[in-house]
Formats: sequence, C-alpha cells, structure tokens
Amino acid sequence: MKRLLYSLLGMAVCASCTYDPDVATPSAGERLLRLRVADVEMATVPDDGSRTTFADDFVIKWEDEKDLVGVSMWNPSSGLERTSNVKGTIGRDTDGSAVVSATVNAFDEGDYLMAYYPYTSEPHNFWLTSVVVAESQTQYGLGNFNGSNNPMLAVPVQLRGTETDVAEQLHFRSVGALVEWGVYSSDEAYRSEKILSVAFTTEGNAVAGTRTFNIQKVVEDEDLDVALNTAGTSIDKNSITVSVIGDAPVPAAASPEQSVYAVMLPGTHTGDLVVTTDKAKYTWSDKTLDAQRSYVRRIGLNLAGENVVREEIVLSEVDLSAAGTANTYIVNKAATIYKFKATVKGNGVARSFTWKETDGTEITRGYTEAELAINPARVAVLWYNTPKQSYGWSHESPIAGNTVTLEDGVVSFATPDPFVSGNAVIAAYDDAGTILWSWNIWAVEGYDPDALTHNAGGYTMMDRNLGAMAGPEVMNNSDKREAAWAIGNYYQWGRKDPFPAGAEYDDGGFGENMFWGLPTYTPIAELAQDFSGTSWGSSDMMFGSNAVANCHLLKSILGAGFTTEQGVAESVAYPYRWMSYENEDCAGSYYFWMLDYNNLSTSEQKGSWRYLWGAPEIGKVAGNDNLKTIYDPCPPGWKVAPADAYSFVVGNLQNMQWGYYDESSGAYFPYTGQRQAGFGGSQLRSLTNGTMFLSSACVGENTLQKAYNGGVQTYNTYPGAGYNLRCVKEGNGVYELPHSGPRCLFIGNSITRTWNSYHPEFFTDNDFLGKGIDGQTSEQIKNRFYSDAIANDPVCVHIACGINDMANNDGANRTNEGIFANIREMAEMAASKGIKVIIGSTPPANYIWWLDEEWNAANDVAQRVIDLNVMLKAYAEERGFGYADYHSVLKDEENGLKKEYQVDAVHPNLEGFKVMESVFLPVFEQVTYNPDAVGSDGQLDDFDNEYWN
Repeated sequence: MKRLLYSLLGMAVCASCTYDPDVATPSAGERLLRLRVADVEMATVPDDGSRTTFADDFVIKWEDEKDLVGVSMWNPSSGLERTSNVKGTIGRDTDGSAVVSATVNAFDEGDYLMAYYPYTSEPHNFWLTSVVVAESQTQYGLGNFNGSNNPMLAVPVQLRGTETDVAEQLHFRSVGALVEWGVYSSDEAYRSEKILSVAFTTEGNAVAGTRTFNIQKVVEDEDLDVALNTAGTSIDKNSITVSVIGDAPVPAAASPEQSVYAVMLPGTHTGDLVVTTDKAKYTWSDKTLDAQRSYVRRIGLNLAGENVVREEIVLSEVDLSAAGTANTYIVNKAATIYKFKATVKGNGVARSFTWKETDGTEITRGYTEAELAINPARVAVLWYNTPKQSYGWSHESPIAGNTVTLEDGVVSFATPDPFVSGNAVIAAYDDAGTILWSWNIWAVEGYDPDALTHNAGGYTMMDRNLGAMAGPEVMNNSDKREAAWAIGNYYQWGRKDPFPAGAEYDDGGFGENMFWGLPTYTPIAELAQDFSGTSWGSSDMMFGSNAVANCHLLKSILGAGFTTEQGVAESVAYPYRWMSYENEDCAGSYYFWMLDYNNLSTSEQKGSWRYLWGAPEIGKVAGNDNLKTIYDPCPPGWKVAPADAYSFVVGNLQNMQWGYYDESSGAYFPYTGQRQAGFGGSQLRSLTNGTMFLSSACVGENTLQKAYNGGVQTYNTYPGAGYNLRCVKEGNGVYELPHSGPRCLFIGNSITRTWNSYHPEFFTDNDFLGKGIDGQTSEQIKNRFYSDAIANDPVCVHIACGINDMANNDGANRTNEGIFANIREMAEMAASKGIKVIIGSTPPANYIWWLDEEWNAANDVAQRVIDLNVMLKAYAEERGFGYADYHSVLKDEENGLKKEYQVDAVHPNLEGFKVMESVFLPVFEQVTYNPDAVGSDGQLDDFDNEYWN
C-alpha cells in the first residue's frame, strides 16, 4: 500500500504573528521577506514528539518557533547569490495562513528563491544543496514518527516582484522515502516483548547518508525529481537503524498508530531486516523493498511468520556495585544486563572531616550512614550522548531502549547490540518526582581501566580522562573528531555530575552558537530543548545554545546568602543543569556555584565547601586526601586525583598534536580548555590549546588546585568553572621506604646549586640530586616543590633557603614567619608521602652584596638569619625531622660567613661546602636509619648507624 506523503506545515495557533521574533532585524540594504506556504494544515506538535497524523493522508507537522528552514536567493542576470543560507522561521499570519519569514538582502524581480528543511548553519551553495538522511534515528513510542528526521526541499520559485510580501507559494517536498514497519504478532507469547529497534542493512544501494542536489535542474526542467535523481553523493551509508525510546510492547496487529518509521534514500533496496526486542532478534534475509520519494512504503512484519528467524537473546549479567557503590559505573560489553545498588548515595561510606581555617576557625562537616540512605520510587534515563561519527552526529544511546528498571532497590539496564559508546545519566526519583540521586554510565567497549594505568609517583592513574572514549592512542590522530574522543566529561569542582565532552577540536564550537560539546539527548519531554532546525540538534536536546536554559540559577532560586548545604542539595536535585550563581554568567564573587560567598558572614559558612571531594585542609595535602567522598564522580575503587598525583607527570610534558604526553609514564593529557565560569557561562572555550584538570585538594581560602601543562597551581581556578578529571586508585599515595628516586634530594636556591657545581662527586657518589635555582625565594621554591622534589620520589629531602626572601628578591617583603610557613609547608608535603625530611639552617650572612650600603645598614640580616634558624630548629625537633646546623660551624665573630669558607658574603666555597657535608651526613644517616634493617649476617646487630642524643 502506498500513500502520498504531503509535506504540510502544521502551525501552532499564534494570533496575529507576522514573523518569528528569532528572525534578525533587517539592517541597511536588507529586507524582511515573507513567503506563504502551500498545503498547510494547522496542528500542534504534542509533547511526545510525534509529527504525524493518520487520516486519509499522511501529514508531517512543523511547529512555529521551533522548526527552521534555510533560505537562499540567486540573481540570474549576474549569476551571483543575493542571499546565502539565512535562517527562515515559521509563523502564522493574521488570516491564518502559514508564512516563512527570513531577513534577506535586496532582491530584484526575476530572482530565484530556494528553501530547504531542516536548517543548518553549514555553508550552502544555491545550486548545490546538501541534506542528510541519518543512519541513526529515534522514535518515541510506536506510531510517533519524528518528522525532524525527514529532510525536505522546496521547489524553487522565481519572484514576480519586489514586494516584501511575495505572492509566490513554497511547495516543500520530501527528499527521502518513508518506510512504515508494522511490527506485530497475534501470538500472545510474543506480546510481552518490547520493541527496541528496527534495522535495515544492504550490500548495494545506500539507504542513508548525505546527498547534494542540483537545484538548477529544477529551474531548467521544472521537475524536482530530476534534481533528486541526478544529484551527487557526499557520503553513503548502507544501513539504517531506528531506536524506539519508551514503552513499546509488540502489538497484536499492524497499524499506523503502532508502527516504527524510518526515512531512507529512495530506490529499490535488498538487504537484511532485523527487529530487536528485549527478548530476541528477528531477522528477514534478502528482503526487497521499493522506497519512493514522497511516498510511504508500508511493510508488515509478523514476528511469528514463516520467513523470519528468531534468535533468543541470552544476556549475561554484571553487578556493577559488587566492589562497592559509586557515582560512575563503567560498562564495556554489548548485549549485557548491568545492575547496581541504588539505595545509597555515592560510595555509601559515612565520613567526617575536621579542619581549621587560617583564622583559627574549626569546621567539621560530613554525613552519617542514615543520611546516605535513599529509597527510590522509580528510575529513568536523564540524558545520553555518543561521540561524533564519520557520518556526523549520532542519536544512539549507550543504554538500550526502555530497559532501565528498578526492583528491590537495584537498578538494571541492558546495553545494545551492537555496542554504543558514550555516556548516559540515570536518575532515581521519589514519589513526588524529586531526584534523590543520579549515576553516570560510562560506556567504552572492551575498556578495562586496571589494564591501562600508568604510574604517577605513588599513585596508579587511569590512562584517560573520566568519561573519555579513548586515551593516548588518539593523541596524534589527524581526524580532529576522533582526537576529541580523549577529552572526556567536564565537572564543576565538588559535584558528581558530568557534562558533555567537546565534540571535536574547534574553539568556535560547532553549528550556530553551539558551545555545549557533544549533542546530548533526553527522553524526558519536559526537559527537552528543541533545536531540530540546527545541524547539530534535534527536538530532544538536553543542552542547547542558550546558556541560561542549560543552567540552574541558585541566587534566583535560593535567595541571597544561600549556604553550601543548600547549593549542594540543588545540584543533587538538578544533576542535568549547570549550577550558576545568577544570570547567564554562571558567576558570583570568586565564581562559586555551591554558596553565596559575598553574602555569608562567618568563616565556617564560607569554608564549609572544602570537604566535598575530601582534603579540606588549607595549604597542604592532608592524610584524608585519600578518603573518597560521596560526591566523588569516579568509579568504584577510584577517586579524584589529588594535586600531587599530577605533579609526577605534568612537569616534563611534550607537546603533541592534540595535547601533552609524558614519555616516562605514558600519561597523555589532551587539550581540553574549560567550561567557563563567567562571560556567557559554562560554554567550552580554549579547547585547542589548554589542558586543565581538577584535583581533590583545595589549598587556598577561595581557590582550588588545578593541574595543567606547566605544573600544579591555584591561579585562575574557579569552583564554578568546568574542568576535566583523572581518577587514581583509592588508597594510593601512601609511600613506604625504600623509594625509587635518589637517596636525598637537595632543593633550594643558589647555595644548593653551587654546592652541586663545586663538589659534584658528593652528589653522584652518594646518589644525591641537587635542585637549586639561583635567586629563588622560599615561595618560588615551594611552587616547584611538587614537580622538583616529590615527583622525583626521593628517600629524603633537604630543604634550605631564606636569604633571598630577606633580600626581597621577589618583592614580597616576606617576614621570617612567612619564610618559616613556606618551609613548613614543603616539609609537611614531603612527610605526607613518607619522604624523610632534613631542614638545613640558613648559612650565616651579615651583608647582602647585591643590595646597596643603605639597605644593608637599615637591615640586620645577621640577626634575621639567627632568628629564622631558631624557629626552624624548634620545628624540626617538634616534628622529628632532621636539622642540619650549618650556621654554627660557618659563622664568624660577627655572625657572618667566615672568610676562609666564602666566595662572597652569602655563598660558601668548596671548603665551606665540605664543612657543611660533615654536618649533613650524620644527620642524614640518623634520619634514614631503619632499626628493622637486617645486617649481612641476618642479625639485627648493626649499631654503626645508631646515634644517641
């Protein structure tokens, strides 16, 4: 049976609209053109996305303010385009007729006008217009054909005048053919099965792909079919799949209201047809169908018929939470049932964190076991996406159809066959429809994170970003689309909720004003944004080009002065929205998302956010940095990497085509840029030249730590921005002797550097490593302590500095207390990694030779050195660290450096360094002495290295 496919514009009622407000206001030389559209039947597109009716004729609907057409104009006299591919919108005139409105350049009588659907911002030549029949299509329930999948061209018209309202009418015609698959079975045994998809694969003619049509043929021959049948081919695809989303039980009889619809390229096609249900695959081999443009080809598919082969699907089952619950689960096999426990938040471990702010305020935050429990009433897929394919954007989901269920607190779902890579979010709701918690499903076929790790000092790190489809294997890929598979999801600091990866390496986003990365779809109608008129979109987008619509504006919702607890509660209830402060800027003071920093008055209120990913201690990496919190987005057994894990791999990165690579560890960090915290809010920027990763530690009053290709820093880091993540194994970072690096690493200024230069044998013979840089202050040394000291994994670290601070080399006018604080922070960092610590006293000096006499007369450097050393010695004794007292053996009567030991008044000579070595070596042996070491005879009788106070 064939029925004519009318391309009718279904308009939602709009009293007295003359044009859509989205049309650009004409500027000088432009005109607002209004074109009437023939064969219009008024109708409104329902929430289920259906764009069809089933009367005597088959009607496709469009809707005002949502559907868009592309408009171009050409002047035959000059042979030039007047207007090239502008956006035309749908509206309804005062008399009820339908119009397309578009702002075009000035035109003359006799000019030609061409229009097509759906509009894309890609360049279009007037004569050669490309449209796409998608290889992957979706349908919401049975009978609800999504007309936005159907590309259409209007028969070009020649304008008979220059009036703004033109008399000519546009007649749109379908480019593709529509096939109506009437899947059914009268056998009750089949009726419990649910239809997941219908697929058709040929070995000959293409059934999907891109077609470029010669519009001039239409003008010359006044026949649209001539253009369609003689068009060039851009991309051919020999298969087409329609996935059914929502409840779709097998009906008892075939009918238009219970069918699955596919748009395909016209032609006579022979191939294999496969219907997949949640129980079986049904295959019809060598099936031939005649698919004609502008007609519906209806085919009945009796699942119990004679010519069908039924293959029962036996799915294996995997318990994702067997090793513990988490906020992300990895799935890696097709046709598999995956399950996880959905009655607890995150990892389900009750924790308490206590820390002090710099003003002495003590803060305690955490959660009890009772607070971790949830009792979902139902679950549903919130959104899903998949990487860009060679043919363009795919609408497939890593979770098969309507397979998500909840039973006895356990969520189960199936992966499709063939496997679909990507990310999907499942949410749990209470009876009132409020989201209680949500989980990300990270789908990468065959991926085993334990088999592809690299070592980052004492940490075992994943080979790829959280949510990424690839790792180092794509770092030199010439295809910027495949290279982008390594980018991974973006996260706001402290949240468990993922946001889409970049689609490809393009700082300008893709499509028109679309900077939200991979097209991401939602099966929940009330959450969908309709961007079906764009090259990257459809009618069911979770994120569109409007930043405000993608965001959750916390100040507007909660009012001024909202707390961390309130902000976090909103993020849990709205995991699909970017948490913002106000407006489209996603910003507030310090770009926080989780609290109103400006309008909170106490240190406890302002600092309470730090515990969200653990390690709330300011200024250092604390022992609880290894504690995973319920908001950590990593899979079971993994946690957000602390800053010092990055320090082992970001110090020696090589520039690759799409990112940075550390050859020694095999770690690859793709360019990722960031999701901005302000300036238009949450859109991807600087994707092609920057890479930034969040860490679990927050080390400043108002900042967090961020790793990038230059090291680990707090500069320009915003909790409200979005960065990428790497996960490390839980419990990593606990060092035990012996370490793999040098026996002792000396870090400091020019005194350390010249020590190595004057007596290199002291370093090489003892397996010591010098890391001194001339002129550096304690602050500058601290800033490189991760990469230069901890990253080398020494048994012991020797820290000595201070004289350059006293000379104000960095202009900071730092006090002795400030110098001491920096040395203490370095010592604590090393100690937290099991690295032994020796603090070297600042050698004596009573004259800074690179400063003038006036300065030296006004500053008692000799006494400052003595005072600093008193502080350092007391601290070393308190903490059990080694203390090398060089000052006592090098000083003269005026507390300066003895003449026989100096190159100048600050720097020792070779003899001076040999005296320092005689002080250092006994301290080193004492610090590194292991009383449990076994001597050569197997007895614990080696007392040569025992030193008694």
